[in-house]
Amino acid sequence: MQGLDFSIAMVAGWADKRSAEFHEWCTRQGIPSINIQGLINYMCHMVLTDHALDRDDLRLILLFGEFASQEREAYSEWVVTQFDVPPLIAEMTLATTTFTGVELTA
Repeated sequence: MQGLDFSIAMVAGWADKRSAEFHEWCTRQGIPSINIQGLINYMCHMVLTDHALDRDDLRLILLFGEFASQEREAYSEWVVTQFDVPPLIAEMTLATTTFTGVELTA
């Protein structure tokens, strides 16, 4: 799994783990009627297939990354514990999703 795919999988996993909080957060962001499980499934589809990313996909990646960044320390601890990676890798997943979403949608 490459860096962006790994990052997408991590932030999607975090949103899945905290789906109720993610839904509330999305509502506060102005996205009240959202199918959380459908978005998570779509994120998994991006990772598991040779999916060509478009601007909407990049915005979605940024949305998930921003949610994970809200509780950076808890997110990092979860990634480190679940996947036995160094804390720097957890931080890099957030940087990757943010950079990808911001730079490619600008």
